Amino acid sequence: MSLLIALIGLVIAGRLILKNYNPQGVLFTTGIAMMFLAIFTNNASFVDKSTGWIGFDIFEYISNTFSNRAGGLGLKIMLIGGFAMLMSVIGASQVMVRVTSKPLMKLNSPYLMLAMAFILGQCLALFISSATGLGLLLMATLYPVLIRLGCSKAAVAAVLASTCAIEFGPGSGNSILAAQTAGLDITEYFINDQLPVISILIVVVAAIHALTQRYFDKN
Repeated sequence: MSLLIALIGLVIAGRLILKNYNPQGVLFTTGIAMMFLAIFTNNASFVDKSTGWIGFDIFEYISNTFSNRAGGLGLKIMLIGGFAMLMSVIGASQVMVRVTSKPLMKLNSPYLMLAMAFILGQCLALFISSATGLGLLLMATLYPVLIRLGCSKAAVAAVLASTCAIEFGPGSGNSILAAQTAGLDITEYFINDQLPVISILIVVVAAIHALTQRYFDKN
């Protein structure tokens, strides 16, 4: 029942966004509606101590979430977005494109560059846990370089959008949970268990990206 309600909520939100309603407002309203439904259908609780009314409980949860993320993840996203905008305004992005594209053009292999871009993106994802922040950074730096090298816009967008698809590293919430479940230190878990597998997986996915994007560009 809960999954059905969630699916209906997602479908309604998607239709409203496709009809050019404000995405932020639609998602925010849908989220609140889903929280109310969760309380009434599954007796869900979003705060440790109730305020006495579910409306205030939801408001308190949203307030706490915003205050925590605005000072952490939100601030990182704003800093990266500001950096990307600054580089574009002062012309640094254009200069970087001209300087870096000249030697790379000698390879004459745009799809090899796509594979290398995916590997680089995954390496950066190890330090930048925010998918939004990483996407902004890559769009301001790698995107124009790859376009200049002859890669199609769709191929570049697909590669850059998937750079956070493989979640790993000490900063990953799922990795921390897995290490705790296994009773291991997160550093030990990352080096001994994750890194050997992830290294091979990243190379394989990069090769698949190169072959797949080449196939779709030709067809």
